[in-house]
Amino acid sequence: MGGKASILMVLGFSMIFLVFGYNYNNMTNRAIDNFIEYYTNTNSHNIAVAGANMAANEVFMNKSWDTGFTNLTINGGTLNVYVSNPLSGSGKVTICHVPPGNPTAKRVLVIPASAVAGHLAHGDHLGTCGADSVDYEKITIVSEGTYNGKTDVVEVELRPSTFSKFGYFADQWGAGYLVTGDTVSGPFHTNQTLRTLGSPVFMGKVTAKGLRAEGNKWGFGEANPQFNGGIDTPVNVPFNLDISNLEKAAIYSGRVFADNINNKAQDLRLVFNSDQTVDWSVKLTNKSTWTTPVNALLDTLAPNGVIWNKAGNLYVSGVVNGKYTIGTGEADYNSYGNVYIEDDVKYREPPILFLPNGKTAINPDVKDMLGIVADKQIVIKDNAANRNNVEIDASLFNYGRGSTPINPFGGITVENISSSSPNMGALKIYGGLIEKAAQTTGYTNGAGYNELIRYDARFMTQVPPSFPTTSEYEIVSWYE
Repeated sequence: MGGKASILMVLGFSMIFLVFGYNYNNMTNRAIDNFIEYYTNTNSHNIAVAGANMAANEVFMNKSWDTGFTNLTINGGTLNVYVSNPLSGSGKVTICHVPPGNPTAKRVLVIPASAVAGHLAHGDHLGTCGADSVDYEKITIVSEGTYNGKTDVVEVELRPSTFSKFGYFADQWGAGYLVTGDTVSGPFHTNQTLRTLGSPVFMGKVTAKGLRAEGNKWGFGEANPQFNGGIDTPVNVPFNLDISNLEKAAIYSGRVFADNINNKAQDLRLVFNSDQTVDWSVKLTNKSTWTTPVNALLDTLAPNGVIWNKAGNLYVSGVVNGKYTIGTGEADYNSYGNVYIEDDVKYREPPILFLPNGKTAINPDVKDMLGIVADKQIVIKDNAANRNNVEIDASLFNYGRGSTPINPFGGITVENISSSSPNMGALKIYGGLIEKAAQTTGYTNGAGYNELIRYDARFMTQVPPSFPTTSEYEIVSWYE
């Protein structure tokens, strides 16, 4: 029995070692396979990321670049980059791009004809993706990195930086100062030197061409401005207004108002209603007779939310229900290009909540959003409705076309304002103010308005439809 037991024990251990060796070899092989797969996936991903960065850099240097890269050898692999850039003047083809392995993320791309074959080869098709349309403000980069037969895709979306992200933007700051007691809500920028006295407070990021802080003047003591969101200098943000983009958006799926019969300047009046309708009427500029108001459902009048008066002035008031950008162009003469606020312009719900501790917060119930664009300037109408406070819920853009360094205008102002005007209460702007140069809305003797501006922080991530943008692009989406 002892001999047989010994033989069985030896056979048993032999079997155990054989099984263990087999499993060990399998584990080793799987580990090698896993390492090879990981190495392959990592290399293909890194190639795709490198391509996305290379293409983004090209776009930052040249806004109309759409050449992409074809079969470029990188780190032992191959890179192909396709660029959808509607700003390019070269021949374009519209396709529906279906990302490999992620068909639910399909999107419309506008690409060079030379890139079409490559897209069709991996499942894309010509035309749009159903109801989707071409977005003429978006540049999309599709970077495909291939290594050892494995392809990885990185998609990057770039858009122009929008002016609505500023709580206060003054292209020309002039010789004025912000002083002790002044508080600026939201991001602030000026393309000139920012002058401060004492201890004004800036709640958001401050950028400016330069900074000049002074003390012991006018009794404000030492200069100690409070930059709670940080400050960068020197920074220049080109101030421009591309009317063609606004008009293009209004033509595409919004509404353009113009006197196409006599080709004369025409004023437009919009009175917003809380039921998502608007009462609109028109008249020739500098005439007094308006047409009979027409009540229209805004979803039908301007499905994309853009209403543009091609040449003349715009008069606006009412309660906004929805997301819109409205404006007027052509400031060639003094009577053109103004937006007149005839009464309060409010959202259905207050955008800013004033908390018991003295702080403010965004009202989470607010869904409405408005952008107001004036080719020249925004003017508070001198009428009975505006003699006891005015509230404007919007991001206000005043371009100031026609202004000069000697006579700058293009900011919000008050019709017929003077030091002998009556006290008209508070001018409350809940949104943001973007202007060529600051204008007078009140005087230290109490004439006119006391100005109160509170930034609507939703504008950091949300934009009124087709609101004016800067000439600089920024990355808003990076999908790996």
